[in-house]
Amino acid sequence: MNVKMNPLKYTFLMIGIGIIAGLPITGLAKAMPLSDSAFFIPVNASGGHLISQGHIIGKPYFPKGDNISGGHGQTIDEIKANSVEQMTYHIHVHLSLIDRGHQIAVPAGIGILPPWQTQHGFISGGSKIYWLHTHDATGIIHIESPVHKIFTLGQFFDIWGMPLKPDDVAGLKGQITAYVNGKPYHQSLRNIPLTAHKQITLEIGKPVIKPPQYVFPQGL
Repeated sequence: MNVKMNPLKYTFLMIGIGIIAGLPITGLAKAMPLSDSAFFIPVNASGGHLISQGHIIGKPYFPKGDNISGGHGQTIDEIKANSVEQMTYHIHVHLSLIDRGHQIAVPAGIGILPPWQTQHGFISGGSKIYWLHTHDATGIIHIESPVHKIFTLGQFFDIWGMPLKPDDVAGLKGQITAYVNGKPYHQSLRNIPLTAHKQITLEIGKPVIKPPQYVFPQGL
């Protein structure tokens, strides 16, 4: 049974969707080397980058979906993969990954099992879907759960199947500088709570740049 995004979410997707010219929006067969540029979308009057669902924010680096050690339908950290989205508790968080001053994309399809239904870079469905997942490569983490519970960044990385350690973020190793809502964060990376509209930036190595800030799409 394929998971389908609910009509309300799809409406907001179609309002905000677009494609950045020249950027690939499909998954990569393997990790790509970083370039000297990070891709951003327009800045609004408040200084935040406007997010349009289906875009790519950062340099594509990781393949779509979960790593081999991540979620493939089994329960992970008490988080299940269901055949339909669970909408009792529904919030969104943004994650930025910056490696030695260059932003890289958080891939689409984390927590969504193939085969995927994809339109303009947005994965609208799959065979199963975890309560924590990404529909696109904008860095937006969708939390859609049948229970009201504060999940953590560590649980999201466990579903992805990637390490999250003081010196290792998704296989990118070095000194980690973390920001939450633009402010330095010095506690456990794994324990960062995923609450509504929180903006998390993890920077690996140097230089350490000013953490980017984003404006969530209308309806998220």
